[in-house]
Amino acid sequence: MLRSARDPAGCSGRLRGAADRGRGPPLTERVEVVVIGAGFAGLRAARDCADAGVATVVVEARDRLGGRTWTRPYEPTGDLVEVGGAYFLHTHDQVAAELRRHGLGARRCAPPGGFRWHTAGVTRAGLPVPVGEWEELERVVRAVARDVDDYAAGAAPEVAALSLAEYFDRLAAPPAVRDFLFGWSVTSVGAPETSGCVADGLSSLADHGGLLGYARILEQVPVPGWGALAAAMAATPDLQVRLAAPVTKVAAHGRRFRVTTAHGDLDASRVVVAVPVNTLPHLTLDLDVPPGIDAVAGANTGAAVKLVLRAAGVPPGVWGVGRGHGLGQLVWDRQDDGVAWLVGFGARDPAVDLDRPEQVRRAVASYFPEATVLDSTWHDWNADVWSRGTWFTARPGRPPAPAPAADPRAGVQFAGSDLAGRHQGWIEGALLSGAQAAARILHQLGVADLPAAAPPGR
Repeated sequence: MLRSARDPAGCSGRLRGAADRGRGPPLTERVEVVVIGAGFAGLRAARDCADAGVATVVVEARDRLGGRTWTRPYEPTGDLVEVGGAYFLHTHDQVAAELRRHGLGARRCAPPGGFRWHTAGVTRAGLPVPVGEWEELERVVRAVARDVDDYAAGAAPEVAALSLAEYFDRLAAPPAVRDFLFGWSVTSVGAPETSGCVADGLSSLADHGGLLGYARILEQVPVPGWGALAAAMAATPDLQVRLAAPVTKVAAHGRRFRVTTAHGDLDASRVVVAVPVNTLPHLTLDLDVPPGIDAVAGANTGAAVKLVLRAAGVPPGVWGVGRGHGLGQLVWDRQDDGVAWLVGFGARDPAVDLDRPEQVRRAVASYFPEATVLDSTWHDWNADVWSRGTWFTARPGRPPAPAPAADPRAGVQFAGSDLAGRHQGWIEGALLSGAQAAARILHQLGVADLPAAAPPGR
């Protein structure tokens, strides 16, 4: 949430959008590589191909870059805020390299300075549960730690396949303890209890050092924002980016492929499909699709919500965690002249409408009843037809499968943070996945050697 005069959409002369849609591309245009999707996986794949001298076109359904990130002005103040994906870790080497390459910076987020809890319907300071449940809290936390160790060692896959609700039942967690666990889960699982798979929570716990380690997930944000980085990547020489050009079909056409967009067909030697997996069932693929892609198409149960807001009367540095009205976490970000900037996370709840100011006030009051909400903004990624969900969360009922194996010989490659073999769900995973798709295509075209596969990991 930093001020910047730079255009967050970053429209350059190479971007075609609503302004020149009437002119549009020819009915059928022959190019070498078409990349579908201008999120960070698509931009990375396209940039790498263009850098190698391969004629590349990116087609994007939205009228902006960035996919499930979105840097936009906060209307009451003009500050740039991230209403989509925002955070990255110090271990995310691809993100750091891209920021350096384009002369952009990062802001380190402050760790929590204290907590307010909303558990079993009560707002609490100090411990998150009533005195009578202290021993139960300790027992459950120890049980979770054992399950994290087992998960990291590859043991007890039946536990990893449980939904959050089933896992909480297995732990026999009392109501306040259950709400405490749920509050920490929303920034990793990002789904309602019945549809979110506990494997995603156990994986994050293993990676970040336990329950309180979840706070380290919100480590850094780029400056001035992801929009500036997307614009810089799209400005690669000889790379064409066409906005507001949704793709409806990709079909094998002899030894080439025909990509049907809203503004004409593109005839390509190679294609990268870099869209969220929940949109794949709505895209006609008239070609041989790898079985692993079929298995994950539409299978993301991620259904998080994210709210950015300003409020007066919030204790500096204090986070809210638990089961508030629609929000499992309310993160203190910074303070300007006594006004706190907060970021809220929750799981989609049909009973909570964050477009209604009274619902936002109720959500904040769950943790800070003394606060006065000034204004707020959000974007509903679950209702957005170009995302149909948030970051990837595995479906309960079976151990989560690894990312689909790519066929290095296939003329159509799939990429995206949903499909990343490492750092799945992160922008780092999107960049890695896009780089790998581009490397396979450049190898097929005889432009570059195929690099060794990266080791697996989240």
